[in-house]
Amino acid sequence: MGVGGAWICGDTLLKDYLINYSRPMIFSTAPTPLIPILLRHAVKHWKENGPERVGDLRTRIDFFNSRCRAAKTVDQSPIIPISIGDNRVALSVSEELLRNGFDVRAIRPPTVPEGTARLRLTMKCNHTLENLERLSSLLAKWKSK
Repeated sequence: MGVGGAWICGDTLLKDYLINYSRPMIFSTAPTPLIPILLRHAVKHWKENGPERVGDLRTRIDFFNSRCRAAKTVDQSPIIPISIGDNRVALSVSEELLRNGFDVRAIRPPTVPEGTARLRLTMKCNHTLENLERLSSLLAKWKSK
């Protein structure tokens, strides 16, 4: 919920196991007492704004996918991979996009298998349709080379 750290929820058996076998982790990273209050506010904010934001995000994903043949998304995922293949080409396309105002990183080995370098876009509900149109046009120029 954007508040802090990682959380594990579970039954008593899981909690007892983690307390007994993960003691250095538990006692070295104790959460601040403020976190439950912040989480309550984050959940309230999500209930008030989340459904609309999800709708906006899906609209942007559909818009981008309809304009970008290079995008290959599955199930409305906000993470959109653009397959490149060659590391140098992926870096080159990433740098060109950055020069045009888009911070799109190249994902290369060892993060992905050799020969499968790609760009990874993360769609957000506040991206403008105009910017998505510009980005898809830049990617189309790259694909046509």
